[in-house]
Amino acid sequence: IDPDLVKRRLNELTSANKRVYRLSEEAIQIPEGEALELEEYFSVQNDFPLVYGIGEFGIPQTPNNQRKGQAKQLKGYLLLFEQIMANYLSQLSHAKDLFSLNANIRQTYFYQSLEKVVPDVKPLLKQEKRQSSDKKGFSEYENFLSYQTGLPELVKMKDNFTDRRNRFLDYLLAIHGEAYTQQSLSQFNYYFEEVEFEKHLIQNKTRFLRSLSFINKNRAKAFNYKKANGRTDNITGLEAKISLLLGLGVGKDNDKDSTVYNPHSILDTYTKYGLKLIKEGTTRFRKKDWEKEAKLKSELLNEVFIDQNFDYVDIEDEDVETCSEDESQFLLQQTLPFRSKMLPEAFLREGLNIEQYKIGEIVGTENSWIVLFKHFKEEEWITIGTFSSYREANLSVQILRIFLRKLNIETEGLHVLEHILLRPDLTDNKYGIFMLSPDGKPLLRSIRLYTFEERKEVIDELKHHISYYEHYSVEATKDKDFEVHFKTSDGKHTFVSVVAKPSVEETHQDMETLYKLMSDQLHVIPYKNKIGLYIRYSEQSDMIPEDFFSYRSSILIPTWSARFENKEFRAIAEDIIEENSPANVSLRIIWLDPDDMEEFEKKYYEWMEVLMKFTPDVIKRDELNTAIAQMLLNFRKENEQ
Repeated sequence: IDPDLVKRRLNELTSANKRVYRLSEEAIQIPEGEALELEEYFSVQNDFPLVYGIGEFGIPQTPNNQRKGQAKQLKGYLLLFEQIMANYLSQLSHAKDLFSLNANIRQTYFYQSLEKVVPDVKPLLKQEKRQSSDKKGFSEYENFLSYQTGLPELVKMKDNFTDRRNRFLDYLLAIHGEAYTQQSLSQFNYYFEEVEFEKHLIQNKTRFLRSLSFINKNRAKAFNYKKANGRTDNITGLEAKISLLLGLGVGKDNDKDSTVYNPHSILDTYTKYGLKLIKEGTTRFRKKDWEKEAKLKSELLNEVFIDQNFDYVDIEDEDVETCSEDESQFLLQQTLPFRSKMLPEAFLREGLNIEQYKIGEIVGTENSWIVLFKHFKEEEWITIGTFSSYREANLSVQILRIFLRKLNIETEGLHVLEHILLRPDLTDNKYGIFMLSPDGKPLLRSIRLYTFEERKEVIDELKHHISYYEHYSVEATKDKDFEVHFKTSDGKHTFVSVVAKPSVEETHQDMETLYKLMSDQLHVIPYKNKIGLYIRYSEQSDMIPEDFFSYRSSILIPTWSARFENKEFRAIAEDIIEENSPANVSLRIIWLDPDDMEEFEKKYYEWMEVLMKFTPDVIKRDELNTAIAQMLLNFRKENEQ
């Protein structure tokens, strides 16, 4: 067989059966759509024979009353079916609205009036009746709705807007292979009334759908650490998605045009109002300011007097919407958090509950109306504020609750930190080597630190030295402890125990075990399983295992909001995060209290400022890298306890 001849013949057969399509140089124009007036309805009464007298020309000749009545009876009978058909066309024309992401939609059933489309229909449509009374002042008949006002009400009665709108949005999400955890989140509604919460869920889903293009495009994208990420769209795809799924940053006061969650300092939420968030159980001296302002102002305010003279707050007594912005701010400034300039995390959550407030009056005192509050876990009442009238006292409670809700919602944020950003440059001498014990724990460490490339060469060299017993020894330290030493024959590389031990026998036992492991006398294991890697920024800093930096990220979330304090919600949130995290990245979820969050954010934003500079301060960067990495390791240990 001649291979060249076979190949040539095969090419000839392929070419003979291959069709060539030549593309026209002219651009293919997309045909323009044609607007269809789907809602236009033409009455079926116009298609009846003229003899029926129900069309636009009326009854032929000169009809008597009986003939007019018969025509009107037929017209009235047909109106029921005409209304159904007209509403059907209106529904069809609004299909685009039902499947849109328009936030202004307030109905899912649509209708249209027959008044202008059915000939001579006005006499058959019910008109508005004025209410009349007899001489005794009793109503003679009810004020029935007219056709024009009653038709919308009838349609609205059958329109369960929140349920149907949610189902339309669920369908749109399913098209993109997404789902929103509506049922899970609805169990933890601390901020909204029932109807308002349904609208809140619709807002969340709509926002999620609007952000899908951003999320899908940036699903594997990190944020640009050379640009500021606070209150911008400089955000990782993962952070955007889990924030929207958890409903973070969506509230009544949010910008409607904002779709993607904007990262922000969580504690700055309180700072901008001049407040200091206080950790529960703290012994800080500044808490005395809160306790001083919260103290009951009168000796009369004992438990018996409060039970007899103070009532729970009824929000229906005063309409908070009638309160001007200036008056709202004035009343809010009179409340306990603003008088003390601080806010305990327990009050941030419990202050949402209207049943924990009471209002009463002590006659004869200045600002005699007093608002009291009692924590669930405490027996004593505290003073929220004193006011000159019941109206001010009532409104102050409502305004304070609205403010606390806003704080809770704004507090619910998160930080995503990729550990790879904390790793030093590959050319820095900060890369070390561990010799591992049989259980995989670091036993010896290299005294010298190398560059990344140098370390790879050293690891290859060590392979030829670790099986010689004379390279191992036990030495005493300055503190009279003992440690295992390993030194290559040329003296270039030295290893010592990670932790010195006071017992010389135990140290000798460690040395013997290590030697047998390295020389394969216990059992044969791959060389790479005997060696570990670490990074150390300086002689004073800790040794950080290098797998801490590889394909790992930490998500830091506050613990103190009403939702985040609930451990069941935390479990759901962790499940959502894990389900949407990249398969190649190991995520660690860390829940931080106010003090830990304050410590982290202080270092985090300082670190961000250093990274954004064109030529970062290397010493400062390494110092912050060390501090943040050690902080994350400590947080992880605390969360695991």
